[in-house]
Amino acid sequence: MSCENCVNDCDKFTGLCETCKAGFTDPATGCRKSCPDYTYGIDCKLSCIDVCSDDCLSRVTGQCYDVFEPWHEWHCSRSCLDTKAYRERVCDRSKPGSVCKGNKSESKESSCYVEITCPNNCDPFKWGDDCVYSCEHCEHDCEKFTGVCQQCKPGYKNPKKGCLEECGRFFYGYNCEGDCTLKCGADCAEKVYGRCS
Repeated sequence: MSCENCVNDCDKFTGLCETCKAGFTDPATGCRKSCPDYTYGIDCKLSCIDVCSDDCLSRVTGQCYDVFEPWHEWHCSRSCLDTKAYRERVCDRSKPGSVCKGNKSESKESSCYVEITCPNNCDPFKWGDDCVYSCEHCEHDCEKFTGVCQQCKPGYKNPKKGCLEECGRFFYGYNCEGDCTLKCGADCAEKVYGRCS
């Protein structure tokens, strides 16, 4: 008979324990049962509600679950045949390895792609549900669901965000890597070719 979950050794004949280790209960059976929901500690005598206001992540220490960040907005799936809307939430990013209790995503019946245009059907350089967003500064057409570009046209940067950002002061060209101060000794007159004034 195993007594590994007993605080001290158990009776070798009956298997009875005096006290169970944290996270276990039922000394009469050698503390073979894990603490039931909402309890933790030695002999499961402590309440998770008192420390976590919900169930515990750890039946041993009473450590609470981490908290989900707020829900992201509802969005339509990438399959234009699916009319459901989806949303997600992230478990606390400030703690590596965080564990939250509950669903990280959910869906609901919706009118996705029934009353609106599917992103797959958007004209070139348009993207998103109902094609309301523009990616006109992308060198080639953007990804229709996210607006991400392969490369920006000269004079713009940040392809992962749709090339919406113009080159800042003293920069020009592809990815704004041209240096106006080297070419012109000052800021460029325009940001595509880096022409000087």
